[in-house]
This record gives sequence, C-alpha cells and structure tokens, in this order.
Amino acid sequence: ASASDSASCAPDPAYERRINQARMQAIKSRFEHEGWLMQEQGFTVNATTDMGEHGLHSGQNLCLEFVGEGPTQRTLMLMANGHVGGIASRSSGAWENGSGVASLLALARRIGDTGLPPGTRVQLLVTDLGKHGMIGAKAFVQQCQAEGTCPDLAVNLDRLGWGNTLAVSGTDRHPLITDALEDAGQRDARAVTALEASFAEQLQQSAARHGLRVADAPQWALASDHIALQREGVAALGVSQSTAGEMDHDVRFREARERMLDAERGVDWARYPDYNARLLEPQAQREYTQRLDRWRAARNRFGNVGMPRAQRIPNSPQDQPDAVDARAALRVVDTVHAALQACLRAPDA
Repeated sequence: ASASDSASCAPDPAYERRINQARMQAIKSRFEHEGWLMQEQGFTVNATTDMGEHGLHSGQNLCLEFVGEGPTQRTLMLMANGHVGGIASRSSGAWENGSGVASLLALARRIGDTGLPPGTRVQLLVTDLGKHGMIGAKAFVQQCQAEGTCPDLAVNLDRLGWGNTLAVSGTDRHPLITDALEDAGQRDARAVTALEASFAEQLQQSAARHGLRVADAPQWALASDHIALQREGVAALGVSQSTAGEMDHDVRFREARERMLDAERGVDWARYPDYNARLLEPQAQREYTQRLDRWRAARNRFGNVGMPRAQRIPNSPQDQPDAVDARAALRVVDTVHAALQACLRAPDA
C-alpha cells in the first residue's frame, strides 16, 4: 500500500489509519507470498503518545515464528515498525521504516533456508502505531509479560539503507529517550543481560566482515520501538545506520529541544493576557518578562541547531524508495544474521 495516494488529502487521522491498516495487510501478504503466515495480534491499550497525550489505542501487530527442534530454551526476536507517518506530506515510509520491514523479510528467507539449532526460537514482529509513541511495541510487551512469553532478546531494525556504518543502541541508553513515557519510573536504569552484551559484540565483529563501520557518539540513543521493551526490563537492542556526526547532531537537537520545553514549562501561559496588557504587579511583570526571554532564547537556540537527518527525512516527501540504498541495508542484514546465528548456537549467554 502506498502513502502517495494521499497527496491530495489534508491531514486526517482516520484517513492515515486506513492507509496504515492497508500497509500492514500488504506486509502480511508479502510474507504470505513467500510461504509464511504472519499471525495478526490485535490489541487495545491505554498508552501515552509521543505528544504526551494518554488514551485508548487499537491496532494490530504481526508476528511470525521459526522454531528449532525440541523444547525452546532461548528466544530471540527481530522486530521493525510497520507504521508510516507523514502520509499527508507524501512520505512513502520507505526509509522509516519500510527498510526495516524489508530487512525482516530478507532475514526470514535466510532463517528459512538455514533452519534453527535445537531448543531455539526466532520471532519476527512488525509493530503497529509506532509513529504515535511506540504503541504497538507497548502493547506487545504488556501482553508478553502477562503471559510470561517475552523473548530473551529483541533486536529492532530501523532506518536502514544509507552509508557504510552500523549504529547500535543498547538497554543502558534507554533513559536518554524521553518520548512517550508512561511514568517517570520507566527511565530507571535496566541491566544489560549477558545475551544482549554477547549479541552486541557479535554485531561489532561481523560488521567489519560485511563492510560496515560501527559508529557511536556519547549520549546518543536510537528513538524507536525497542525503547518500549527496554523500559519494561526486556533486553533489547536498536540497530540503525548513522554516522558519528549525525549522532552528535541528533544529541544536540534533543538536548536543545529539552531545554526549550523546560523553559516553556516555566511560563504560566494562562497569565499571558494579563502580562501582555500590563496588568501584573511590577515585580511579577519583570519576572514574567525574564521567563519569556529565557523561553525565546532557548527556542532560538533550538532553531539554530537544525533538524538532523533522523528527524528531517521521516514524515516528509524526502522519504521515498530512491532514498534507500538496498545494498547498504543488505549489509546490515548480513551482519544481523551472522550475529543471530552465533548467539543461537552459543551454549549459554
């Protein structure tokens, strides 16, 4: 399903939802064309959006399982967000995150060809409503925790198909992402499991063999669906492609945005009409001016940082299939598959 059909439509949540429902069905059909039946996992969940609004959300995740012989002793999950934002802006969602979903399909082919070691299971999950605040991922982790079926490790693929770098965002970095928090406690530190550490090490080792350089920057974390799992104590890694310079830009963008929002929260906007009419007491008028000045200065600094690639391209007309380098994405697929095989075959991690 293509989002380009919405070119003549004004922003309309109902229309966007219909397009995304068709998109998820198209993903399901594509896997079925390869011979795999993806299970539909409908959900209705109370959750907070990326705009900080709490409410009831309904959607449908898609799941596929590969199981080795014998009782399952280790489960790894590969996941990608299937939802596209910016439909009214003519975004196709090819980079974010058609590239991740296509990589899941490529990995499914390889797993189907090679099979799995005894006692292991690999789940493939395509999440819904990711662009509204990781809603589908939140629904998944709530369900798997209630049922005791969460994977030992989840690996989330997002924004692939550009350059020759690999970016890995581990559980230790999840507190850096403040979007769509349900409560303050979700930012508490979570332990990095031995399996997660082993998979991250395998990614780094296999990246070089497949022509990728691991990039990093202090205080950088990938804002994507794996965060919802990490916040609830489920081991997860985010895998993307970005340069160290882009990561640093992303960090400065997020920090500047936080400072601007903090300054904005310091302004009592209900009192602005009285301030503007100069009805406040002189001292209160001066203090209000100072708060406004701090907010305006922070807003200007935020504007001067500029939007990094990870923020600029998604939800815009720039996100089209020709923006994705399939060969670069396949190098990530090679790297992830090699790490997956190594961790599935390891005695214990």
